[in-house]
Amino acid sequence: MHPDPTSPAARRTKVARHRGVYYRELPGGKRRYEITFLDETGRRRWETVDGNLEAAQAVLEERNRHRRSGEAVAPRKMRLAEYADTWLAAQTQLRPRTRALYSGNLRIHVLPRLGWHHLHEIREDDITALIGALRERGLSGYTIRGVLVPLGRILNSAVRRGHIPSNPITRLERGERPAVERREMRILDSAEIGRVLEAADDAYRPAIATAVFTGLRLGELLGLTWADVDFDGGIVRVRRQLDRDGRRVAPKTPQAVREVVLMPSLGRLLHAQGAGVQSGAGQACRSGVRVSGGDAVALPEPLPAWSRRGA
Repeated sequence: MHPDPTSPAARRTKVARHRGVYYRELPGGKRRYEITFLDETGRRRWETVDGNLEAAQAVLEERNRHRRSGEAVAPRKMRLAEYADTWLAAQTQLRPRTRALYSGNLRIHVLPRLGWHHLHEIREDDITALIGALRERGLSGYTIRGVLVPLGRILNSAVRRGHIPSNPITRLERGERPAVERREMRILDSAEIGRVLEAADDAYRPAIATAVFTGLRLGELLGLTWADVDFDGGIVRVRRQLDRDGRRVAPKTPQAVREVVLMPSLGRLLHAQGAGVQSGAGQACRSGVRVSGGDAVALPEPLPAWSRRGA
């Protein structure tokens, strides 16, 4: 409980050589720092700052920098839920899947607990309490980190716009952050791969073999067409991926557009899949590949054979 602001002990005291920075004495000899500055309208504002003198000076410099650049410097009493809606609506560059993930994490995990807080009221303790509540609900460290991603971006935006001096998530200590367990990946050896392919249904064996020998992600695998398989060049071109709505879309990053080596054994399997009927000029096989003289020639936009079979 803070002392009575009218008592001598609670009076503001100027900090020497730090213009615009004041402090109040608290019980136990601690100090609570306050800063004063002019907002963009010329009105004088006062703001209490968590932390030490260096933190107060940094916030004051930030407020003055915002004023000089013409930005709003007076922190509005906006609640997190209101600001989150505004922020999410402005994120037009997000992929639909990412937007839905952010929206779901905010709606289910964050806003029920913190949505009614004013932005400037959210402290590190509120973030650690949120993390603890998610752990009690059985969420993994990886999932909790995903929940904190949109919250962290929202709070970073609030810092840039002058609503809060700093992001409380960035001030968490290492032990307070959700830990992600690194489990060793199980890798099949050659004998195990052989048994998996031998046991696979004929309809799915090409898809499984392609996944094993190229390392493609599931969306990339399902986004392949025969036009992406260059038997003569010995490569598989990754140019599209299948999204959750069944549409072939560009990969998330430019780096994901790449060429992957087509191993000879996989090439033979896919070639047999594509040319699974009598060879001959002008004949169309059931996989959607037209064969001519025994060589597979890709049609412009056929779906991969395993997609046609419902894989």
